[in-house]
Amino acid sequence: TRLLRESIQKITDEVRISTDEGIQPDFSFHQHGPQLYMGNYGLVFATDGSRHAALFAGTSFQLASEKIRALSGLILEGQRWFIWRRQFDFHGLGRNIVLPNVGSRSTAFGPICERMMAADPERADAYAGFAAQVSGTSHPGDSGPDGNRHYWRSDTMIHRPGEFYVSLRMHS
Repeated sequence: TRLLRESIQKITDEVRISTDEGIQPDFSFHQHGPQLYMGNYGLVFATDGSRHAALFAGTSFQLASEKIRALSGLILEGQRWFIWRRQFDFHGLGRNIVLPNVGSRSTAFGPICERMMAADPERADAYAGFAAQVSGTSHPGDSGPDGNRHYWRSDTMIHRPGEFYVSLRMHS
């Protein structure tokens, strides 16, 4: 049991809010220093994190509430904002912008949301809405959250009034 606990601790140590690499205080995701990578490194992080969160849910190894909040924040307050209908914002893709079909990476969030519903049942409705958005089963007018969101750690602002999506990324 000791070896298992140590292994799980090593696996989940990175699920945290940091001003270094990883989940930022504004729920953006940085890799390779202060580089915004929501849809590649961040997507892999959310995929692996949700797998571990679901696997350990309901056991003595379940993720601590602050780790669930960090992972949930990345997915719902970070990555979800970067997806309009089923298209991933190119500002959040880093160097992977050149890959074919990279904008359609949003479909990977369906399984992530299903796993997070098991690990974070308090936000099950939000995950279900996000899963419906990226699967195309939601109403065409339901494109995700509405409002204006500033990712101050990543010099990015997203404006979503409901009818359209616009984002701006600068470098300070």
